[in-house]
Amino acid sequence: MPRPSAIHHFCTYPARGGAGIAADRLVRGLLRAGVDTKLVGFSPEVEADHILGVTYKGDVFSNLRRRLRNYQLKRSGKGYEGISSSGAVFFSDRSPNGLAMSEMFNSTSLLHFHWVCDLIDYLDSMKRVPEDLPLVWTLHDMGAFTGGCSYSLGCERFEESCGECPQLSAASARHETFLSHGRKAQAVHGIKEQLTLVCPSEWMAKMASRSSIFEGVRCEVIRNGFDLETFSPNKRDQGRQMIACDPNEIVILFVAASFENPLKGMKTLIESLRHIDNPSIRICYLGDKGEGQFPEEWQWLGKIHDEEKLANLYAGSDFLIVPSEADNYPNVICEALACGVPVIASEIGGIPELVVEAKTGYLFEKGNSSALLDRITRMAEGLPREREKWSLSCRSFAEETFEIEKITQRHIDLYNELGWYSPDA
Repeated sequence: MPRPSAIHHFCTYPARGGAGIAADRLVRGLLRAGVDTKLVGFSPEVEADHILGVTYKGDVFSNLRRRLRNYQLKRSGKGYEGISSSGAVFFSDRSPNGLAMSEMFNSTSLLHFHWVCDLIDYLDSMKRVPEDLPLVWTLHDMGAFTGGCSYSLGCERFEESCGECPQLSAASARHETFLSHGRKAQAVHGIKEQLTLVCPSEWMAKMASRSSIFEGVRCEVIRNGFDLETFSPNKRDQGRQMIACDPNEIVILFVAASFENPLKGMKTLIESLRHIDNPSIRICYLGDKGEGQFPEEWQWLGKIHDEEKLANLYAGSDFLIVPSEADNYPNVICEALACGVPVIASEIGGIPELVVEAKTGYLFEKGNSSALLDRITRMAEGLPREREKWSLSCRSFAEETFEIEKITQRHIDLYNELGWYSPDA
């Protein structure tokens, strides 16, 4: 009996966070191309016909499995799950939600995983993938091939076997990284022949190829795409009105899901901006400012999910700063460039593939506030005469790189190559 032609994409938080937004944009692009597809994850905050929440059976067996997993997770090394002292988030390879996730494997012709931490239960979920079902997995961070961290922050233990993790202090938590890495390796080994990795950046593809978990697995680099009509330089006037800035003011924008996430480089940014002595500069922050000490001289633009409003604010800014300690292929950089806005960013992860020196912005050594200050000063001094040049260069790069129709077609071509059953084939 032939499988249905539908493709199921799985992401823990559909249409939320960097990975969830990227996954949702791809699924919407596939739908516009006529592909029957759904995005599956936890109960969605965004209501849409193509987004499904995982459903839990109420039978005795399913309830017992969930209770057992919750019990095992509680007994994991203390200090393992959560945010490490370095700021990287740790997630276990085990989850009480894995069985509910795998119940949806049989109603699809191809599986596409995105960021599935806390949704997937590696050993249990992987063994439930049907042997004839292709599996594509987009890596939005390093978590799929480490002992639990989202970014290794220079540690290379993931190339062999994790353990004695330098980001964790408790011995039991460090040992849990060894156990988690081992279970992931065992789970992935059973589906390697069916698995194809997709990485938004060359850097992530390189990291995955170096990992012992994904050794020998096919990997394709396909960028994240989005609607370039929504994110456009043409919205500068609307953005300036929303920010309520003077025509000659230079607006510096910083965007983060959380002001308190140390991986976003807030400490470096604050230290650098402390030395800015230019009354025409306005510093704006977009995101959740949390309970921390938000600089009173900064303008908070709120926490906004509406893409039209986001695009206006990008276009109304003069340049974006991304001082991250670790990152893969940040949506915020892609969106800013599409709006014709240059970017000053840390030279880490996949960021140098986006921020091309003097073409789409400037790079600086991560954590170096003096270097960041130098780039800010250079950008601010040159903007009055170079704004048009920057805008054209950034927009041109975005059109070459992020057009959703091209990205969608790359995925469709990959699905067809892997044997996806299309009713139109």
